[in-house]
Amino acid sequence: MKTNGNHVSNAVFMCGLRQYNSMETRCRESNMELLRIIAMLMITLHHFLINKYRGGIVNGDEFLSGWQWAVMINGFVYIGVNVFVLISGHFGIKFKWKGVLNLFIICVFYMMLNLITQKYYGADYSYTEILVKSLKAITRTTKWFIPCYLALYFLSPFLNIAKDNMSKQQYVYALLVLSAYCIWFGYIRQCNVFNQTGYSVGQFIWLYFIGGYIRRFNRVNNICKYRIVCVCIWIVMSALWGGATVVLYSGISLPLWHPITYNNPFTLVGAVAFFCLFTTFHFKSRIVNYIARSVLAVYLFEAALPPLINWIGEINATEGILYFTLALAWTLVRFGVAVSVDQVRKLCMIPVDYIWNRTIGKYIQ
Repeated sequence: MKTNGNHVSNAVFMCGLRQYNSMETRCRESNMELLRIIAMLMITLHHFLINKYRGGIVNGDEFLSGWQWAVMINGFVYIGVNVFVLISGHFGIKFKWKGVLNLFIICVFYMMLNLITQKYYGADYSYTEILVKSLKAITRTTKWFIPCYLALYFLSPFLNIAKDNMSKQQYVYALLVLSAYCIWFGYIRQCNVFNQTGYSVGQFIWLYFIGGYIRRFNRVNNICKYRIVCVCIWIVMSALWGGATVVLYSGISLPLWHPITYNNPFTLVGAVAFFCLFTTFHFKSRIVNYIARSVLAVYLFEAALPPLINWIGEINATEGILYFTLALAWTLVRFGVAVSVDQVRKLCMIPVDYIWNRTIGKYIQ
């Protein structure tokens, strides 16, 4: 009887494994999942590009050679974070305590992995310090996106009630109020209660409502013409962002305040246009859906890549098309490595998922 019981347990566990592997690969809009992947690639490339001109922007030192190339290219990928939140508004976040647990475990896993790698390369961390720091991965993280998104996650039940039940007129009024909140007070006036660069929960709520509005009320009659318009808007806004940033940090005064923020109009309009472009494509792909589940890992996975990080200096020494080609190749390699490593994290999540479904999940229900 004991052996049969083990067989039954194994069968249940394997069934849970199959369900876990197929979770979110069904009933997902692969066009939006592909956009999620592209948005994370944009974020990764943006984080790489700022190394080319960071010295000039942060402390006014002499710009590195070829920095204008990095700035202009960055204009096209700077929209990544805003696009990522627009996708959340499009789907609508479904609050679950298990989702909070999953986010916590993901952050702990990658914080621990990054710290262990730093210790291997000479950092003075004890394993007790690594454990304590890892358990504080959400509350003491340097990744500003995590606490902002966690706040949005907790607020999502209330936000969903509002965006699902407002009339179109009420929705437009709400967007106008949020626009005044984020652009006038946050971007133009830079009030102390707002994050000056747009790294705020208010910014996320605004984008969340925009994504929901586009899903509910955006009706496209001529898809081909609509796509062309979206692409043109994205290109123009990206070029304006790059041009304004180059001019600003060349010492020329412009009434553009500070274009290198997530709440500036160029970035916001470009992000919405790029997002709308992908709403016109509809297809299903299990591979795309599966890869999209690991995009957060790409954002969190950084210190565990010392060999790749060592390439940054060599790539930054190049210019022009060669620089862009090498930067893009580095981004793709980093993305591929992070997604591959995340498969280990998914295996670690299988017993957690199994225990949750068998015990805690039933208790919460």
